[in-house]
Amino acid sequence: MRLTLIENGLDSLRKGYESLNYYDNLLDSGGDELQKSFALKSAIIQTHHGIEILMKYIPATQSEYLIFSNIDDNVKNAYKEKHQKGLNSVFETSIIDKVHTVTYSEAFERLTNICNHKFSKNFADKIAKLNLFRNRLT
Repeated sequence: MRLTLIENGLDSLRKGYESLNYYDNLLDSGGDELQKSFALKSAIIQTHHGIEILMKYIPATQSEYLIFSNIDDNVKNAYKEKHQKGLNSVFETSIIDKVHTVTYSEAFERLTNICNHKFSKNFADKIAKLNLFRNRLT
């Protein structure tokens, strides 16, 4: 499967939005509690994933290295394989499972501190709260 970060992130955001609309419809129609719980769970997880991927996309446009948690031998070997095989991304290499990207929280930190994107305290608090809700679910 080949998805770009932007395609992956936007797809998850769309699914999160659809799940939230479904949840709202269940609230309005008096839907069953289990259905409401699953719809809200899906909205939170999909939205979180979409935001996380997009928070990695933006730093990656400056330097792909900004999304890796550690530039270790696995990342170096993935780049070596990428160049040798003419791949488009290290995420297409055979060792992709050994290459780790930053966490949701670290992605937001890098987005603000390294990439110099400005967000209101209110927005930053909501990003953190979404992460808290997602962590409680998983």
